[in-house]
Amino acid sequence: MEVLRYLQSVIIEGRALDVEDPDSASEGETNQIYADRNNILVSGMDKIKTIQNYRVTLEVQFYGEVRLTNCIL
Repeated sequence: MEVLRYLQSVIIEGRALDVEDPDSASEGETNQIYADRNNILVSGMDKIKTIQNYRVTLEVQFYGEVRLTNCIL
């Protein structure tokens, strides 16, 4: 686990993958793509092809779904 965390810190740019504080979840750069959940491979790969920097954290939003932010469950 330590090795993976180190590699993540060296390779990944932008928003951290592990979010410890929910209030800071929206901080940092991401590559945001929109994909069709029913056809995720085709729609996702089409969108990923347009990304210029693959080292920035990938954020996926599905068509027709509302993204919940700062909610208490």
